[in-house]
Amino acid sequence: MTPLRHVLIIAVLLGFQASLGRLISFGPFQPNFLAIYVIYWALRRGPRDGIWIGLAVGIAQDAVTTQFLGISPLSYVIVCFVIGKIGSFYPVSSRVTWIGWLLSGTILQNLIYFYFYASGTDLSFVKLLLNYALPATGSTTVLGALWSLTPWWRPTERRGTGLME
Repeated sequence: MTPLRHVLIIAVLLGFQASLGRLISFGPFQPNFLAIYVIYWALRRGPRDGIWIGLAVGIAQDAVTTQFLGISPLSYVIVCFVIGKIGSFYPVSSRVTWIGWLLSGTILQNLIYFYFYASGTDLSFVKLLLNYALPATGSTTVLGALWSLTPWWRPTERRGTGLME
């Protein structure tokens, strides 16, 4: 996929996040369209390509929002590396495994993001997990599961095993 295509997809997803995200939110939490994209990409192409797309998506997201700079790229890069590496051993072969990978990846991404976002506050890990990370993960996973029912979703057919990436 060409870099221009990635830029266009990221721009469209940012637009969806800003417009449709509010319409399909679950309480105060919106599904994260960009997290679905980076996890899907890391599973399809491995950790090396996943890190680059996670970095680009995170920088783009931080550039258009008023959040702390650097938290999104950091969380996406870590998730893409972990998911891409482990996904080389257990590829996505069905919608159920996709939902499992998406759930795992979004929990990890939200834990990292909300940990740094809430640093310096009195929130305990349990409160952070129950009040922020899990609700945000649920809405993103539901959206990703619905997306897997569309014709644009495909199981992983990566080249190589990812062992030497």
